[in-house]
Amino acid sequence: MADVFLGRYSSLGFLGQGSMGQVFLAHPFGVPDRKVVVKVMHTHIAADPAVRQSFEREIQSLSRLRHPYIVQLLDSSARDPRGLCLVMEYIPGVTLDVRLTQCARFAVGHVGLLLGYLCHALEAAHSLGIVHRDLKPANLMIVAAGTLDESLRVMDFGLAQFANRPHFSLERLAGGKHSTVQGTPNYMCPEQLRGDEIDSRADLYCVGVMLFEMLTGQLPFQHDEVGRVLRAHLSERPSSFAAIGIRDVAPAVEQIVQQTLSKYAVERPATARELARLYSNAIGLDIWEATQPEGVPEVAEPVPKKVAPVEDRHAIVRHLDAWMPERIAVVKLRGFLEDMGAKVVESEPGLLRIRLGEPEKPERGRAKVRPDAPTDLPVEMELRMEKPDPRDNRLAITVLFRPFTDPWLLQAPNWRKRCEILYKDLQSYLMAR
Repeated sequence: MADVFLGRYSSLGFLGQGSMGQVFLAHPFGVPDRKVVVKVMHTHIAADPAVRQSFEREIQSLSRLRHPYIVQLLDSSARDPRGLCLVMEYIPGVTLDVRLTQCARFAVGHVGLLLGYLCHALEAAHSLGIVHRDLKPANLMIVAAGTLDESLRVMDFGLAQFANRPHFSLERLAGGKHSTVQGTPNYMCPEQLRGDEIDSRADLYCVGVMLFEMLTGQLPFQHDEVGRVLRAHLSERPSSFAAIGIRDVAPAVEQIVQQTLSKYAVERPATARELARLYSNAIGLDIWEATQPEGVPEVAEPVPKKVAPVEDRHAIVRHLDAWMPERIAVVKLRGFLEDMGAKVVESEPGLLRIRLGEPEKPERGRAKVRPDAPTDLPVEMELRMEKPDPRDNRLAITVLFRPFTDPWLLQAPNWRKRCEILYKDLQSYLMAR
């Protein structure tokens, strides 16, 4: 009997597995002619609390990522007996890694057209604050390969990162490492390895690795050991094309590839569209225009997102802006939590909920005493955090103060005074305004 996923997709067979999970071909019940791809996340990934906490909410956002050059997410579940499941449209074709084994090297113009399709897809994702984080040839499907209708689809946005929603996990707030590094060593950007913040330019580094590979027939770092490859991403300069015997690629094209492989994001092209423009200028062909999908409006130039105001009659609402990298902000928040004796009760991307003055359970036979001193009153602080522009260090925080024990406290002058003191303390720790 065939495997069943999400109670409504019947397996047609095992396709393979990658760094994120196992992949199956399937069809919806009652529609045998329609094929879909089901990806079941590896157990060690699904066990990550951050993944499980944000899975359903972020999948809802990913379902809005609709573009002709992106494989569409159709369905998902965190409750399937097999684990976290993603259902995606089935696109017949051949992946870029297979094409590279067949062709070794691609002509500069051919690379340009593939890059055009890829940049359109990435610009659409990045405009929504979505960073792929695992771009590689195996995640790019070439459709109608070798024909005049050849195009490209980006796959596997299933565990993308939302760069505009910072995640201050319990582990980070306790002084641990940022997160488990995920990705494919040959295509991993330096900031991911350093534990720095990730934005859309991390994807462009991966594109740079693939450009190098398509134009030269080899990876920029030729090491057998994974550790040496990772160290090379951090500190080693890629070889020049001439040094590896490639002399038929114009210097202007190579310069763009080397720039995209810069160790620091600020030195790379700012956007996928900017990368397409630079490559277009180098080869004398507008690859952006040549690959513009029909019926799809142009993606607007990225502008800082406006943070929507929050209204809640059951809370005191305050706003602040902190101008610092995430790695500094998490240290400052850690100090605030420790000094205030606060307890973290929820942490997920873009949200941190903490409590102060949580009353202890009264001993049996003794009535609970309501505290009167402002410093003892119970307060729940909900921090909603956004990066309006993931490429800079502005962290916009909306703080909601709530009484999590007795609603009457919201009107108590001492409680409101405590909230104002806490707000000013938080401002001070984050050097915010």
